Amino acid sequence: MIPKVSAIYNKNNHDFLKVFSFDILSKLFMGLSAIIIIRILTPIEYAQFVRFSTLSNFLLGVFGSGIALSFVRYASEQISRKNREVVLSLYILSSIFIFSVFLVTSLFIPFISLGFNASVTVVSCSIIYGFLLSMIRLNQSYYQVQEAFSKSGIVDNMKNIIIFLLLLSSFILLDISIYLIIGFYLFAGIITLIVSFQKIYYPQKNERKKIKLTLLTKMFRESYWLIIYGVILNLFNQMDIFMLSSLADDHDVAVYGVAFRYYALLLTLLPSIQAVLRVRTSKKEYIDNKNIRYEFTIKWIKKTSKVAIPFCLFVIVVSEFLFPVLNGNGYNDAILVFQILTLGVGMSYIFAPNVNIVMSSKKYKELCFFACISLFINTFGNLIFIPLYGTTAAAVSTIISQAILNVLSTLLVLVDSRKDYKNG
Repeated sequence: MIPKVSAIYNKNNHDFLKVFSFDILSKLFMGLSAIIIIRILTPIEYAQFVRFSTLSNFLLGVFGSGIALSFVRYASEQISRKNREVVLSLYILSSIFIFSVFLVTSLFIPFISLGFNASVTVVSCSIIYGFLLSMIRLNQSYYQVQEAFSKSGIVDNMKNIIIFLLLLSSFILLDISIYLIIGFYLFAGIITLIVSFQKIYYPQKNERKKIKLTLLTKMFRESYWLIIYGVILNLFNQMDIFMLSSLADDHDVAVYGVAFRYYALLLTLLPSIQAVLRVRTSKKEYIDNKNIRYEFTIKWIKKTSKVAIPFCLFVIVVSEFLFPVLNGNGYNDAILVFQILTLGVGMSYIFAPNVNIVMSSKKYKELCFFACISLFINTFGNLIFIPLYGTTAAAVSTIISQAILNVLSTLLVLVDSRKDYKNG
């Protein structure tokens, strides 16, 4: 028997609230840490921190998030089909795969350093931190598959609270350098990974399971297009910083990094929404029924538009006065960039969750095609217009290409499901 959409919505709302509560706390500490770092580092030092953060998050996106996303979708479907025993084995195999990929990546440190205009030390630390983030993301995915969203939220908060406390203590007692800040991030990542791994390992340590490599190959076989989509998407997400590093100076990189940091904080709710929907839409109810996918999409657009559009307009107006207070006068150039990116925030809340609905219909090739279009437009726009208009061009290219991906995904859901919905 297939549950009604209203029942699914009520369950989703409960889980959204739970995840959102942890996410708000996490983003609060991230925001406070960002203000401290922006305040104490010079623009040149902050540009180096932006490169560290961008490269580590790019590696997380390409390797960690792609594997974690495939893990969530495959494991959630198996659980919904009464095949729960494969989850732990799949987690272990995914962990080994992530470690192997980062080990190989470390061989290319000199080449990455040259291409990204960053020191070998910064690149090396970025790769290590990217690995830590990838493993933490996989651990969070393991909790999410079990629908233990509170545990997943605790893991994310732990890392950000440790970073904030270290920054605050050093800000009061010591002079802070860029390398000390990077060290704080690495330390917080190591502690969080150890604790989150123990919470998975110890409850299972007495269970002896035979690990079958075929599980990993089955997951890849069903979702390799999804992994490719994750690679393309995360290359697209970091393309603006990559191209600014090559086509602009450190001041522009720092300015864009400040605007992008607050833009990411505005998207606080989106990871919570994606975390819940990623699990929910991987279940057989969504996979097997187009009507549920269609009705959910329409309902989501109507509800979020009423909130997202007024909120973004309010933020655009307020940012003109709030930015100098938070960051000092050294980053006033970031205000316009942030305001442009804020337009993308509204579109992300309205349309981005519908990508999960496309995934539930397993149209991974179509997603890859849409992501390739977005990546091409973003890259082309940055290449042509950054030399002319700098950070403003990077922001405009970002929101246009994001809108194309999200709107095309939404249209695919509606077109694919509309006929069956009318007949049903």
